[in-house]
Amino acid sequence: MADLTPANQNPRYILMTLYGEQEGGSIDRDLHNRNRAAWNAWACQRLTDQEQLSLEKTAGLKTGELGAWGERKAEILRLHEETWLARNGAEGSWPGVPNIVDDVDMTKIAFSNTVELERAIFIGDALFDGAQFNVRASFHATLFRGEAFFDGAVFSGLTSFESVEFSEHVGFDAAQFNNRVQFESVQFNGTVYFGTVRFNWGAGFEFARFKEGANFPEAQFSGFTSFYSAQFSGFTNFQQATFVAGNEEKGGVSFKDCQFEKPTSFRDAGFLT
Repeated sequence: MADLTPANQNPRYILMTLYGEQEGGSIDRDLHNRNRAAWNAWACQRLTDQEQLSLEKTAGLKTGELGAWGERKAEILRLHEETWLARNGAEGSWPGVPNIVDDVDMTKIAFSNTVELERAIFIGDALFDGAQFNVRASFHATLFRGEAFFDGAVFSGLTSFESVEFSEHVGFDAAQFNNRVQFESVQFNGTVYFGTVRFNWGAGFEFARFKEGANFPEAQFSGFTSFYSAQFSGFTNFQQATFVAGNEEKGGVSFKDCQFEKPTSFRDAGFLT
């Protein structure tokens, strides 16, 4: 798409990949750990010591990672400028490290390499509207403390939101998943919107927790979709959703052992063969 911006022209992506991008078919865990630690130090710099300790425990992170901004600031600033210039050319002026009080704005960004954000922390709102993930995308166990929006985003590779905790409202309206996506054990603490979303290769919502409203109007589910043991605590809307019938290999949907605690609508939903 012509209106997309390459990821390396976004200063927040540079900060997310300060020590290098994920290239090739496998994840370089050491590289990711270094990138994540730098990102989390920047993202959590305004939190109190107690808030940092609490988040480290929640995220399963090493004590001190979230409070390292003071000792790492000079290094991160230097590397951010060097990395920006290396990826964008010396003629491109360095925009500086993003302001911590601004939203994490990744709107309409084209990611040409694997996006690995396991256990990353987003304190403010995260905006991925219209972004295009051309390879794999992993948000495994990521913590979103503000609102998160992926409206109109396109995911081309395997995608994971497994064990993510969303604290506020979440938007996936009109998003498109062209490969398998996992939301297993995800926790949605605010209202979530999946209106007109397209799951083209199956989706897993096993053990997902929807604390507030869950909205899937006109969503299309192709490939096997599982809501096994999911818990819906708020009003739930599957009106006009479409499910492709079949078996676990060819398609279909399972709501086995689901719990719906408030009224749920499947009005005009279609179960196709």
